Amino acid sequence: MGAFSGLYSASLFVPEGVKDAYLNAAEWKNFINIQEIAGVDGVKTGDDVVEVERYDITEPTQGINIVKMNNGTTRKEVVN
Repeated sequence: MGAFSGLYSASLFVPEGVKDAYLNAAEWKNFINIQEIAGVDGVKTGDDVVEVERYDITEPTQGINIVKMNNGTTRKEVVN
C-alpha cells in the first residue's frame, strides 16, 4: 500500500515541464489527474518586512522565539 493509496483521484499539480517525469515515477504515476502549472511571478523578497514584536519576550532569547512581523505574519525563529 502506497503513501497516497486512495487519493489517486485528487489533482496533482506539478511544475511546468515535468509532467512526464511524474507519469513515469513509481508512486506518482498512479494519479489520474496530473496538471502542470507555470511558475509564480511577482514574488516579493520581503526586504521591507521587519520585526515588530516577540511574544512573551522583549528581545531574542535562546530557544524558539515567536516573532510578529509588520506585514501581519508570524515566524518561528531559533536562537542559539
